[in-house]
Amino acid sequence: MNINFTDLDLQVLTNFSNINGNIVFKKGNIQGTIGNPNQGILARYELENNSQIPEEFYIYDLPEFLTVLDLFDNPTIKLLKDENKIIVSDDKKTSEYYCANPNVCIVYKKDFTLKDTFIEFELNKEQIKSFNESSKRLSLPHIFFKNKNKKVICLTTNKKNKSSNNVSFEIEKNTNQNFSCNFSIEKINKILISNYRVRISSQKIAEFVCKEIPLTYMIALEPDSEFDSDKELK
Repeated sequence: MNINFTDLDLQVLTNFSNINGNIVFKKGNIQGTIGNPNQGILARYELENNSQIPEEFYIYDLPEFLTVLDLFDNPTIKLLKDENKIIVSDDKKTSEYYCANPNVCIVYKKDFTLKDTFIEFELNKEQIKSFNESSKRLSLPHIFFKNKNKKVICLTTNKKNKSSNNVSFEIEKNTNQNFSCNFSIEKINKILISNYRVRISSQKIAEFVCKEIPLTYMIALEPDSEFDSDKELK
């Protein structure tokens, strides 16, 4: 069976390469990646058109692999499992690309199930662009989601500096739950710019589910995040 990635598949894989340069392509159509242990980010994606990976294989340098694919027009990818290599080809040229030894890769192995959600809200792509831009321009390394006057707000700031500049905006979500959940912007700015449904759990994990495509991120909160309980108050 040949592998044919769509433009959307390649866009998501490029995003995955910003999280982890290694990847395991798992048999089937569900693919994912995970950051190194200090990053606290996991992503899962369902290949477009129900495309299937015939057998598991490992890539050590995903950016390089994607560069190889970009050299071809509508490339066809054939996995030669016995030879631990991939043949990439189109009507004009062919490339042999060798797979990696699993022992040298940090890879996504299994799903994480979110439990005990205490707040849910939506973020649109313009809001995500806004806090990424404010963080970049003002060198603000942290982002907070918190209750302010019974509204959920998003705040970019530097939590280590009490007199830090900051930028905030209100999210269309009312809440009685008292919480202050913060993230390193280095984690949040790795997600694909899109519209998301966000759920935050008492496990100190946030789930970002893309509303347009089958793509989900799990992102760890910073340890000093606070909330009153594991259930949203009514």
